[in-house]
Amino acid sequence: MVYSSLKLSDILANNPNSTVVVDSNHFCTLIYKGELFSQTAENLYAIPDQNTFQTIALTQNQITTLYNAGTVSFTVSQVIDVALSNNLRADSATFKEGMLNLVVNSDFLQNGSITVSIPSIRKNGIVLSQTVPFSYNNGNPFNVTSPGNPSATFDLNGCAADFTNGGTSFNKLRVNYTVSFTSGGSVPTTANRLYIAPLMNDLKFKNLFGYFGQNQLAPDLDTVEISVFKNVYGLGAFNIVNPEIKFTINNSFGLPVRASITRFDGYTPAQGYYALAQTGIPSPLPLNSPSVNQVGQSMQTSFALTNANSNVFGIINNKPQQLVYKVDALSNPTGVPTTNFVIDTSKISLDMEVNLPMYGTAKDFSVQDTFDFKFANADKIETCMMRTTITNGFPIDVEMQVFFTDENYNVLDSLLLPNELVLAAANVNLTTGTVNSAQTKQQT
Repeated sequence: MVYSSLKLSDILANNPNSTVVVDSNHFCTLIYKGELFSQTAENLYAIPDQNTFQTIALTQNQITTLYNAGTVSFTVSQVIDVALSNNLRADSATFKEGMLNLVVNSDFLQNGSITVSIPSIRKNGIVLSQTVPFSYNNGNPFNVTSPGNPSATFDLNGCAADFTNGGTSFNKLRVNYTVSFTSGGSVPTTANRLYIAPLMNDLKFKNLFGYFGQNQLAPDLDTVEISVFKNVYGLGAFNIVNPEIKFTINNSFGLPVRASITRFDGYTPAQGYYALAQTGIPSPLPLNSPSVNQVGQSMQTSFALTNANSNVFGIINNKPQQLVYKVDALSNPTGVPTTNFVIDTSKISLDMEVNLPMYGTAKDFSVQDTFDFKFANADKIETCMMRTTITNGFPIDVEMQVFFTDENYNVLDSLLLPNELVLAAANVNLTTGTVNSAQTKQQT
């Protein structure tokens, strides 16, 4: 005995992105959801590791002071160029992750300390500053690195950074090094060197402000699979009366974006491309951005393609297995610097929802499925009788055929003669359009 069924979900190619919604009148609508594109701030504006170094030497006067007084102290300032991606000009940021590692080595044979202070990085209002002591070892030069010296490591979590260098620039950090030497095993010379490398690693921002330049936010060309027609073959007529494609834009990037859909085609392997008439798509797309008073909020806009404003009827009823599209999305389209911002969760996305109310017509429209069919000791069978009991609950006449194939799906034989088994449509209430009862037919 073999049992097989073909449900609406089988015809519609069950897929995690598709849902069949049944309303209170038992009317079915297939809803397919897909994401045309999305871009996150963390991906687009990732902060790379920052590597720099400072070389310090003693002047002859400082050497004389060290020799006479037994100690000498002085401060050296360094302005670091913060390297950022995608033309980003940063004014400020708050870090949620990151480490500042201080690597120090020298050929001085003196003890002392280095106080590293970054006035433009603060945590809870307190300037980031820490003193790292060092000492030479039995006449050998000293080396301080963060893996072996926890005092040379700074956790940047929760730190707020100002990259304007006192309001005069962008992507800059001023670092002050206050160095103190005490007399050691020998008198230094002006040829001795102290090397300091502040390394900022594994940086992730909680928020970021500045001017982020012009960047393409969307892929150049992409496709979305429409699996509702996965099991469909042949060129029969298929019409959904009122299809709709709805587009929803969500944006929490605090910067102006100009976006447009420059290509939108349905693709059917047997028939090629079917282009969407652009009349129903706004150009540019209705895309809003949050203001500085709306940090953390997402602005949502939407529009829909219907029979009234596009040829969506032709696209859907061409049974596309793919939608081919191109979206242009340019940040800061005017090129005029303005205040931009993002937070770690900022995202811009364009989502698509295809609504297919199951009301329409189908003619010479074919679907197929396969199942394993095996006999034990088939070589001993002389005769065989097959009996079919078939129930049709669809409101359409259906012709069915069963093909027997080998493991490579080469057809060996068929169960029925052509047009031998035609299942009448289920009984339909002519007032409501709903199915009253299924039709059943037996065949031997």
